[in-house]
Amino acid sequence: MPKQTQKNNLERERLNSLINSMNDGVVATDKNLKVIVYNAAALDLLDIHNLSAGTDLSEVLKLIDKNDQHVTISHLLTQTTETSGHTSNRDHRIKYQDGTLANLYISVAPVHLGFGKKSDQGFVIVLRDIT
Repeated sequence: MPKQTQKNNLERERLNSLINSMNDGVVATDKNLKVIVYNAAALDLLDIHNLSAGTDLSEVLKLIDKNDQHVTISHLLTQTTETSGHTSNRDHRIKYQDGTLANLYISVAPVHLGFGKKSDQGFVIVLRDIT
């Protein structure tokens, strides 16, 4: 295996280890909300056992606001894009299939890999149960 490939694999393993050691749920998506990377804490908060790369985050993250109205993750990402930076919110809850609710702190930050307008873009979403 070429030395650069070994180095890249080691860096990826370190990154995965770091993300998985976090207590907060972390999900990285592309600009279309397709999941790229996630950690075990995110699976716990989403109450799912597996999350495939390429899954649309809006399919598994069902949010409601303080008035019990459905809120889409794309709405939160639009706010982030409009402010050109990081956004956070403590006013949303996740509703599980059994009807129970959890209050969430949600932090969304845009990610731009590389330089220029043609670089890969996406988001990092951090989820914390603040119930």
